[in-house]
Amino acid sequence: MKQLKLEDLDYTESIYEALEHAKEFRMEYPEYVPMPKKLPNKHTAQEALEYANNLSEYEKLKKDEDDAYAKANVHNNAVDEIIEQWMKEKSGLNDIPEQYRAKVYSLAYQNGHSSGYSEIFGQLTELVDIFK
Repeated sequence: MKQLKLEDLDYTESIYEALEHAKEFRMEYPEYVPMPKKLPNKHTAQEALEYANNLSEYEKLKKDEDDAYAKANVHNNAVDEIIEQWMKEKSGLNDIPEQYRAKVYSLAYQNGHSSGYSEIFGQLTELVDIFK
């Protein structure tokens, strides 16, 4: 999967378009691997053997799922860091006094994260305007 770079976001016409473009760099998380059905209390040796085989297969698939999830998580966190860095630059956050930057970003994130990066960006630009 291609890594997102700051310059990948600068070619777009709008902030919304840039943020939507950035989402294309995210990795899909793996599908959930269900556990095998429980072994009934009264079971045959054949049923126990089948359950053991199913459980062994599940453990292999679960490890693959966990590895893929961890890889996607690391990748997507890196994409999110680039997006946040870009938003801070484009909103003017990097131009306000340094002692306020973390608080301003935190407040913008708190007020906008449930609606996505576009809303965080909107909140950020409004808060940065206070310093102008």
